[in-house]
Amino acid sequence: MRGTYPQMAFAAFLVFCRLGGCMLFAPGLSSVRIPMRIRLLAIWATSLAMTPILAEQLIAKFASSSDPVRIDLVIGETATGASIGLIARLYLLTLQFAGTTASTV
Repeated sequence: MRGTYPQMAFAAFLVFCRLGGCMLFAPGLSSVRIPMRIRLLAIWATSLAMTPILAEQLIAKFASSSDPVRIDLVIGETATGASIGLIARLYLLTLQFAGTTASTV
């Protein structure tokens, strides 16, 4: 874990952005039945647990980059997480449709 505190904080924010985007659409955790504070706490705790593992790779991405590149990284990480969550949601919707179809035949 090398890097200054602002670099580590930005790496943690990038991990938070990807997990937040994923949990935005992920089945189960994106339900209205789960309170927003619980979802936020789960994303925050998971991102803090994963940041030490991923910090060096993320810091290498943005260590010598300018602010527009960092904004692109935030948008890209959020979009990547959202696409992962959407893929999981579509996969489970497909399984639900297949199960419903199989049960009616």
